[in-house]
Amino acid sequence: MLEKLSFENQVNAFGGVVIVLIGVYVVSEVVSTRDNPACMTSYPAYTQFSYLNSKNAPLVPAELQARIGFGERGVMENG
Repeated sequence: MLEKLSFENQVNAFGGVVIVLIGVYVVSEVVSTRDNPACMTSYPAYTQFSYLNSKNAPLVPAELQARIGFGERGVMENG
């Protein structure tokens, strides 16, 4: 054991340590439980409205954003 490890053995040892660390991480993620807040806890109020305008055509993202009227998040990107 006092001998110097060859390069191949060093690589194998490093790879073994990495695999063990990855295994520990995976097991800890599977075992641990985290409370993810429900969607409604992030938003104090919700708005429900029609997606059709007065001409029965779908609203464009700008119209959706105008109808919300308060702190919109992602309407322009997801509209």
